[in-house]
Amino acid sequence: EAAGQDHEALRVLDEHHLPDEEVAVALERELRDPAFSFKDRGIHIVRDAWARFPRHVAVALKWRVESGLDLPYQPQQYLEGVEPTDDGPVATLTLQDDKSDRPSAACFLAGNSTVRELVVRYLDARRKFRADGDRTEAAYGPFRKLADKLESTRASVLIDVLQEFAQGLTPDEIHDLADILSRHGRGGDIEHLQMPPATRPAAVKLIEGWGQQLIGKSASRHHMAQLTWAMRRVPDAGQVPILDRMVEADLAGLAAARAAYAANRSNEKALNEMRWSHVHEYRIMLTTIGNDEAEAVLKRFLLDADFGPEAAVGLQVIWQQRNEPVPDDNDRKFSQWPDFVRAAANRSRNRAQSCDTADLLFKDAETLREGGSLKELGRAARFAGCAVLLPHGDRTAFL
Repeated sequence: EAAGQDHEALRVLDEHHLPDEEVAVALERELRDPAFSFKDRGIHIVRDAWARFPRHVAVALKWRVESGLDLPYQPQQYLEGVEPTDDGPVATLTLQDDKSDRPSAACFLAGNSTVRELVVRYLDARRKFRADGDRTEAAYGPFRKLADKLESTRASVLIDVLQEFAQGLTPDEIHDLADILSRHGRGGDIEHLQMPPATRPAAVKLIEGWGQQLIGKSASRHHMAQLTWAMRRVPDAGQVPILDRMVEADLAGLAAARAAYAANRSNEKALNEMRWSHVHEYRIMLTTIGNDEAEAVLKRFLLDADFGPEAAVGLQVIWQQRNEPVPDDNDRKFSQWPDFVRAAANRSRNRAQSCDTADLLFKDAETLREGGSLKELGRAARFAGCAVLLPHGDRTAFL
């Protein structure tokens, strides 16, 4: 009932056509009331108020964070207007070892010093987890809580802090920090990292530097593949040369594991290495970037027995990204099948026409078919399956 009275009071204030500053001050006062509820009409009032008085809403919600009071769902958008801080309750709430399943919204308000301390604690906890060898839920919990907090910080602050961790890390530490970036504030697997445009170049440079270090240290295939998940959050054309070298290192590592296992069938380490494939991660990254250089990397590995089928899919996807209707972002998560927009576009094509990508895929499919082995025939079929989704002319003789 009290919450309802608060909402009514705000409506009356607005209807009396008071000066905006008076309405804003009254609004902030009401939002500070512990009895204010964000359920039902409450959240709509907050959204409308934030559109008109973002600073007052942000200040009031910051006070509620510091006071441990209820907040609206995903309060970060309303708190953007508050400067990060390392003082008072924000730092305490961010760093304290609480029992809550969810990190406090204070993490989003934390400044550089507080976030830096979180990073140090997180890396220490991951290091201890590996050293102890205990894989129970109790052992997993401490570093997961710290990871959750880091994933809830402001992206611009986190990227700024991570510049201090740009060099001199072990492959394990790069893996652990890349894991944080891959999950940070994420609403979907391929959603870009939410940060100001001015922060993006630093994020790109940071990830590229980590990639170069992993290659220079001959890091494991697993470490390199984890970095691609961070790259997905900040895709950039400058990452293609690093991805090219990482794909090459990944395939060489896989070949070495197979050779080691062939020499010694009791080699469990080699067997476990053989069981993991990372070609899908690299294909996703290269198609996400989708420029000529990325396309050239896919073409270079097209006849590779392991990466070739994914490379074929990547070439198909890049052609479609460039030449077919782009789905509306609002419908992307709920796309229907069959895709009638794409079907209509395909039906409108001149069936006698082909494209360079389809020609290349059929050419290499023919090469594989001539090889004659079951594996080669399977790859040839995969290539042809990708090619027929593009303008491919009359391929009746091949098919």
